[in-house]
Amino acid sequence: MSSEPPFREKTSTFCSQRFASSTLTVKIAGPTVGNREAPIVIAEVCSSIDALGKSRWLKHLVLDLTEVSFMSSVGLGLCINLRNRANAEGASSVLFGVNRELRKAMVLMKLDKLFKMADSPEALAKATA
Repeated sequence: MSSEPPFREKTSTFCSQRFASSTLTVKIAGPTVGNREAPIVIAEVCSSIDALGKSRWLKHLVLDLTEVSFMSSVGLGLCINLRNRANAEGASSVLFGVNRELRKAMVLMKLDKLFKMADSPEALAKATA
């Protein structure tokens, strides 16, 4: 493992990425995530996951959805895709700041079984400890 991670922060139109303490936090820009945004976010974040995973830096992926009020099925697929990519690198995945309506949809589709979910900074700290 090199002494420095490949990056600390990246920002684009649809998401910002911050890497610290073995955790890649991806804050998705809202208010909606759909057909236009999802493929771009997937490409950007998968590139980061690959770079951090190859160098053995990545232990946790946090998808920060605090700014997201609606996700299409493609947006939900984005979450699953990124989770699968992180898991392939040995990292756990956490959803943070999911609003009530989006959480209901995720529970109905049993996506809550795939992710740890954190509603507060304290819960997030515990999930990524």
